[in-house]
Amino acid sequence: METIKFKRKTYELLEILHEGEFHKTYLVSFKNKKFVLKQFVDQGSFLVELKLAKEIEKIGVRTPKILKKDKKSFALLQEYIEGKNMLEEIAEHEIDDHTMELMFTLYRFARFSHVDLNYLPELYKVHKDEMYYLSYDMFNQNENINFENYGIKFWMYGDECIEHLKEKGFEIDKSRRIPSAELKKKIVLLSIMKW
Repeated sequence: METIKFKRKTYELLEILHEGEFHKTYLVSFKNKKFVLKQFVDQGSFLVELKLAKEIEKIGVRTPKILKKDKKSFALLQEYIEGKNMLEEIAEHEIDDHTMELMFTLYRFARFSHVDLNYLPELYKVHKDEMYYLSYDMFNQNENINFENYGIKFWMYGDECIEHLKEKGFEIDKSRRIPSAELKKKIVLLSIMKW
């Protein structure tokens, strides 16, 4: 059993969730409760993450709570959101109308605050009827990368989504593929209904 220390407690290391340029993200447990531990490479990356977390909270986007932070080791302990992420859900079945409604509600908070988020579905989970954004990435508003013009294509089983699923190692069900013309109609209709 591998372990990792954080603020004088020893956590069991369950899985490495992400290895990036600026931090590593681990799934850990303490007394049979799961948490997410982010270990940053330097103080600058750590402080940027804290700043973005506060900004995203202000605009009303639900993210996992930061439970503890260690300024000496540049690490954060966050709540773990149970369940599959939206990419895992999409790999299994079409996203239902209620889940899409939750996503558009979150998207509205971003739009009204003149920002865009990273809309890749693996960065979102539904838990207790709430859509959670698992990242703190935030960008100036740009219609080329917003949800209705770009991000939504990764949430519906068209070519962009299929390619993304392949890149992430999921099996593809070609019978579920939505042809481009039909996908465009669905996106327009969803945007009108949900926006």
